Amino acid sequence: MSSSKSRVFRLRTWEEGCEGDEISVPNVTAEILGKVMEWCKKHAKGKETKEELKEWDAEFLNVDQAVLYHIFIAADYLYNKELVAQVSQKVADMIRGKRIDEIREVFKLKNDMPPELVKEVIDGNPSIDFM
Repeated sequence: MSSSKSRVFRLRTWEEGCEGDEISVPNVTAEILGKVMEWCKKHAKGKETKEELKEWDAEFLNVDQAVLYHIFIAADYLYNKELVAQVSQKVADMIRGKRIDEIREVFKLKNDMPPELVKEVIDGNPSIDFM
């Protein structure tokens, strides 16, 4: 692991008052923490080309939305800005070019806006394709 990532884990351990090798990461399962550690180890090795690492990252983040969400939460808690940025980019790519109804479908979101408000928003923004 690179020194900056090591410092993050040591700092978090010290702040939380943990002993030995234990790291407290609230609301993150061992499985997700293992995935984050796998990502850190892969990025620390430095043996792959940028292209190989990019391909590996794409495969690593090719998981269901729940796992992606929990990876984001763990990476954010551990101050892993690079992994947070990659997950954020993955989510941005999932919605890029989609209409609002398609985004709702991707994330299984219910449209809870009253029909009158929907009409007002659509009428007030004629240049945007909402549906």
